[in-house]
Amino acid sequence: MKKLIYSLSILFFLIGGSFHAHASQIWVQNNTFLYPGVGSYVETNIQIPGRMLTYVENENGNYQGSLEITMLFKKDSLIVNYDRYILHSPEYEKEDTKRRSLLDKKKFMLDKGEYTFKVQINDVNNREAVQLEWSEPLVVDYADKEAFYISDLTFLEAFEQRGELADSDDPFIKNGVFMQPQIVNFFPGDLNRLQFYVELYNAEKALGDDFLISYSILRQNGNLVPDMKRVRRMSSSPFHGLLGAFNISNLPSGNYNLLVEARDRNNEVIESQKTFFQRSNPDMSQERLLASSSSDLGNTFVGKYNKEEMAYLLRAMLPIAEIGEDNQMRNLIREPGLERMQLVLYNFWRERDASDPEQAFKSYMEEVQKVNNSYGTNIEYGFETDRGRVYLRYGVPSNMQRAPREPGAMPYEVWNYYAMDDGQTNVRFIFYNPDLVSNNYELIHSTARGETYDPRWRMKIYNSFQMTEGGSDLDRESFRDHFGSKLEDFIRE
Repeated sequence: MKKLIYSLSILFFLIGGSFHAHASQIWVQNNTFLYPGVGSYVETNIQIPGRMLTYVENENGNYQGSLEITMLFKKDSLIVNYDRYILHSPEYEKEDTKRRSLLDKKKFMLDKGEYTFKVQINDVNNREAVQLEWSEPLVVDYADKEAFYISDLTFLEAFEQRGELADSDDPFIKNGVFMQPQIVNFFPGDLNRLQFYVELYNAEKALGDDFLISYSILRQNGNLVPDMKRVRRMSSSPFHGLLGAFNISNLPSGNYNLLVEARDRNNEVIESQKTFFQRSNPDMSQERLLASSSSDLGNTFVGKYNKEEMAYLLRAMLPIAEIGEDNQMRNLIREPGLERMQLVLYNFWRERDASDPEQAFKSYMEEVQKVNNSYGTNIEYGFETDRGRVYLRYGVPSNMQRAPREPGAMPYEVWNYYAMDDGQTNVRFIFYNPDLVSNNYELIHSTARGETYDPRWRMKIYNSFQMTEGGSDLDRESFRDHFGSKLEDFIRE
């Protein structure tokens, strides 16, 4: 049930488990579920700010906006499911009234397999407006109808028990509970409650006994956040819908994973599911920093560095810094203060290895020196380049292929990661060198969560239109193979 959600190059970027149009803040999210005994399906949530619609006066004398939305799922070249519909805004009496966001949900039955999801959005009342469209890969993993499964995890802004009063036609009601999805996996400082929904299937067939479900919050390095774990005993039923919540008011800024695990009577993990989220809690980060300011930093490994050296070291930390740490470091690089820089660097490594932060720092700086030697340019340190950043953040690739002189192609590299620490698998990074002179290879495409995703990345490598199928057809994402090309072999390895 892996969710693979990516970002539209230039117009879209990802944060957490959703992608959105940066200019207009359109968010789209896919989650996979199972109807026991029937089949698997995908829930597609979409959120659109009211301000991006064009409002016109309707027959009731009120103002209303409308969008034409097309969603489709392709397997290979075949469309296996789709929907095209008109989404209307509420009606407003005044043209200049503040508009509420539109939230909608669609369900699509899909068998096990690998798909391409595409969405297209048009403003019905303004055909000259920019048409928004995007595609992303999606994997549906439910195969064995007898096996125990955990669905994708869905963050919730709100939920409410409706029971018999529930409207069966309301797409946001499941099992008598109204659930408003939180499509963006980002929790700002004023949002102090994390709520989620998950489903469990086939326990009676696969387990035949009671079992334990735990849900917890992990740091990106896999360590459990203290006091952020809950355990429940579950009966062996065909279906469970589970609502969970955490108070995250004291959770510092950073990158985290929400983990749900099922364990049998022997405490063996049967199945697990996790999803990434980001937390921004600047007030909490500041409190923790001030609380540790009494340490005698002069006697620690950071005490020997001056202000210029500290600025370099903080820059070198940016590839692996989490969201709140990144902002803090960049501010200190712009407005340096030696004691505070030392404090930030020391806390950075104490968070990662409380038993020996100095050794963790030294080990990392050895890797920094490697990328400086391998990927540095005349104007950038290696850790500031795309390849250096990826290497430091994700580690040594499982497989690295280089093509510096392939006929008809820009120099490029393909890095494959078979498994990552955050649970992602079969992740790929594509770099190319557009100037043919420097050592600066740019990242043009990746299947990693939160990284650059561009379905037309091949066109940048094979930049001659004679190489493409369809000549000047700018919607093409493929090219004709040619003598000497190893690209498709590289990305399959």
